Amino acid sequence: MQSSPPDSTITLKIDYPDTIESVRQAIIRVIDEGTSINIDLRQSILAQYEPGSLMSSISQISLGLAFCKMVAEAHGGIITIEDNQPQGTVVIIEI
Repeated sequence: MQSSPPDSTITLKIDYPDTIESVRQAIIRVIDEGTSINIDLRQSILAQYEPGSLMSSISQISLGLAFCKMVAEAHGGIITIEDNQPQGTVVIIEI
C-alpha cells in the first residue's frame, strides 16, 4: 500500500458474512503497518491521480485506490479507509 515502508507486513483478511440480513457477500480488509493516512486525505486519496501526501523513498502510484473504488462500486460495494492502531492503515472493501 502507499504508506507501507519496504519490508513491512501487509495483511489481507476476507470475511464472508453468514447472516441473511447482510447485503454484503464479502468484506475484504487490507492492513498495513506504515504511516496512517491523514483523515483529511481519506476521501481525496480515492480520487483518480491523487497521491495523497508525498513520502520520500516510497514509490507512489496514484491510480491504485481509485481503481479499487471503481471496481467495488461497479459491484454494488463500497470502500473505506480507517486507522490501524497503533500505526498504519486499513482499507476495507465491502462487496
